Amino acid sequence: MKLLIQVFALVLLIQTAAAQDAVQNDVPSEAKTQQALAESYKNHDLLEQSRQEYTELRKKYPNSFSIGYDYGRLLAQMKEYQESAKILGAALKLSSSSGQLLDPSLYNTIGFVHIMQGDFDQALEYFKMATAPEIYKRLSESSRMKLHNNTGYALMLADRYEESLDEFAKARALGSRKAVENIEKVKSLIETQEKQSPDLPGIFAVVIHSTRKKEQLDALTHRLLEKLRSTVSQEKRQELDKPVVYVANNGMYFIALASNSSYAKAQGLLSVIRKVISDAFISSTTNWEPYQIAGKLVPMPTQEAPVDRSAE
Repeated sequence: MKLLIQVFALVLLIQTAAAQDAVQNDVPSEAKTQQALAESYKNHDLLEQSRQEYTELRKKYPNSFSIGYDYGRLLAQMKEYQESAKILGAALKLSSSSGQLLDPSLYNTIGFVHIMQGDFDQALEYFKMATAPEIYKRLSESSRMKLHNNTGYALMLADRYEESLDEFAKARALGSRKAVENIEKVKSLIETQEKQSPDLPGIFAVVIHSTRKKEQLDALTHRLLEKLRSTVSQEKRQELDKPVVYVANNGMYFIALASNSSYAKAQGLLSVIRKVISDAFISSTTNWEPYQIAGKLVPMPTQEAPVDRSAE
């Protein structure tokens, strides 16, 4: 059986090379047969055997990006997401130390693993990196389709419905049937939210900015609110007096207005705000913790990320 797998591995290596993204493989020539064997085990759902081969390979070649990346993907397939994120993060460091991204699908893969760990904001950061022009142009059409589907899925789970529709539409344009299904799901979610009374409390807010720079929060909030006050009607202006800053698991801060609103109410405010801040968006705040309310800091509790849904 192992001999048969080894023969298939060599064939597989030739067949898949042309179908991949623009990848630079750094696997030493003497390790390629064993790596192909590990991949063949994986493709035959012999995941433990594949893990054994990759464990040996990583001991022999700890500085190989390709071996680390493929092992991280294997762990994701085995649903060992925490360990997968660790291995993929190490692969990213190896790639960065080389001065170039050795495989353009890496950001999408890491983002997917973060979705599975329930950290949607972190996932979206990695997906955004993958859309940088110098990275995106190296992705195959299939990888671009997965990227837009995964981005749409993370946005949907974060209750950022309108943005998720845009991403699913891009995936649909690339031929994704799953995107068609997801578009219908999101439209149904929006329809359900819109049927609720706008005046009832909800879980949504309008996010006007996000940043990792905690020290700039007060200045940013003040500047953005001043910018909005000159254009927002008196009726909507009361929402500008109640900004809330939230913090996500990944350390990102979100400056939000109209917290605890219904989706319909947030939509009404968003349509006004976008005339001034074009990248504002609606999001639920259920996965974030309040950090700053009306200029007063509140304690930040420790929280664990929720888990599990498949985007691919």
